[in-house]
Amino acid sequence: MVSFDLRHPFSKLLLVYMLWIAWSLLSGGLFEVYLAGQGITLQQIFYTNIGWFLPPLLILPFIRRLSVRSSVLLGIIIAFLATFLFLVSPPEYSGYIYRLILGFTTVFFWVPFNIAYYEFRHDNHAQMGALYYSVTPMLSLFLPLISGYIASVFGFPVLFVLSMCSALVTFIAAFVLLEEREYQFDLITSLKQISGLRTLIFAEGFTGSLIIGTTMSILLLNYASQPFEFGILSSLSMLFSIAASMLTAKLSDKKMERRSFLLPMVVGFAISTVVAGLTHDVVVFFIAMGLVNFFSRIFFPLPLALVVDNSKSIISSMVGREFMLNLGRIAGVMVGVVIVQFADLNMVMIVEGAAMLLYIPIFENRKNKLLYH
Repeated sequence: MVSFDLRHPFSKLLLVYMLWIAWSLLSGGLFEVYLAGQGITLQQIFYTNIGWFLPPLLILPFIRRLSVRSSVLLGIIIAFLATFLFLVSPPEYSGYIYRLILGFTTVFFWVPFNIAYYEFRHDNHAQMGALYYSVTPMLSLFLPLISGYIASVFGFPVLFVLSMCSALVTFIAAFVLLEEREYQFDLITSLKQISGLRTLIFAEGFTGSLIIGTTMSILLLNYASQPFEFGILSSLSMLFSIAASMLTAKLSDKKMERRSFLLPMVVGFAISTVVAGLTHDVVVFFIAMGLVNFFSRIFFPLPLALVVDNSKSIISSMVGREFMLNLGRIAGVMVGVVIVQFADLNMVMIVEGAAMLLYIPIFENRKNKLLYH
């Protein structure tokens, strides 16, 4: 792993990434709490995910090139705009507007950033993924607490203004630190490049990404509806997950065998999610939430490492991965929308957890098509 030295291009990229995640946590870390406080129901909050995952599917087929510096800067501008509109829009529309605009950052920030990030790989793909996925929980150890305190004492407008200032700092850092490199691709070729992995990536988006990115946070509102208490529980649930992720990734890289680490994590992830959906007890839910975070932070770097392990072109692989992830996410959201017509979000969580177990037979079926597994 490259040491943190701002003379090194990887460290510059990592700093921009950390600032971006800080903006994300300040802007969207209390997304659910803010909307619930405005009288928006849990089901309506869940519906906002539709707009979040649609833009990449609609615009990636028409994009042929992205550049690191220019595209990331555009992504940060879009993030600033999303936060501003979240602040000034009527509450009944603000969540949909925020997440719809945020969806464009998937293309203009995440795709070029992910390509640039993995250009620094050196047979440490899982460790790179573990670092990638550990930044959010590391910052989540204290930023949700700070956000919750600010929102409780000074109000959400102050928090959102602070978030916009954070976006400006991120923009300046990206402008100063990032080098301009252009990546050319087309979606069809990109999808062909991840042959053998498309179904696995879809399954990751359909289950794990939705559990961590949306459903778990919405269900937390049943136990913590005030900003500060929501922030406390969010922060505490991240304990122990970071070190476990880095250790497991290091061992996985050493053996270059993802399967022996990946499949047990899927089982733990799935069972913890189902328990979180079944319970109505705050203590049990908090323990299950902590376990979900624990298993997920070990799980997520490993499928990403599989993509990089088997990549012939990191550019095409990352474009194809982002498309399939969002296709899985939007499919998972639509299934969730159907479920909440007849049940509640707890049932959505249970179904997502149970569906997570399908990752195992899918993996076993596809592994022979992969050079590394």
